[in-house]
Amino acid sequence: MSLITNYKLELFPPPCFLGSAFWTGKVDFDGDLTEFLPYLNGYLKKRIYNPVAKTIIFNFENHKVSIRPKEVKISNIKDKEEGEVITRKLIDFLNELWDKKDSITPDYEKKEPPKVLDIYKILPKTNCGNCSHASCFVFATKLSQGDAEIYECSELDKEEKEQIEKLFWGDKQ
Repeated sequence: MSLITNYKLELFPPPCFLGSAFWTGKVDFDGDLTEFLPYLNGYLKKRIYNPVAKTIIFNFENHKVSIRPKEVKISNIKDKEEGEVITRKLIDFLNELWDKKDSITPDYEKKEPPKVLDIYKILPKTNCGNCSHASCFVFATKLSQGDAEIYECSELDKEEKEQIEKLFWGDKQ
């Protein structure tokens, strides 16, 4: 049985950035995702999870997604067409995870992103720009926020990549 069957997408400009070229999508649906949040927390590698606030935030196909018990928000949407496509993909992703939740170990612990300085300490500090970011510190910031991926730094060796992954994932690798 699917987790989310009927939903409605509403697009609006981000309240903090009036005149922005990007939009935020709010997905309304029947049901309550409270029971599912710990499974998402147990499955997702990079996420922010607050069990008290019942909120999980993660990146999905270059879009920030925020899920609360009765609300899903998707940011960084260019237009209605992209909003509809990414919403359908996200709903499919959530429904697929729901269908295989028996094989996922739920995680009820709060998860915060690693501190930027903890990531930066591991980076080569060459500011080479190969990752397309202005500096290693900017890259560490983007990585912490989930807006960059470890593989973008060509200067990291396997051990350093594993150290950074451990900051995100702990010992669950």
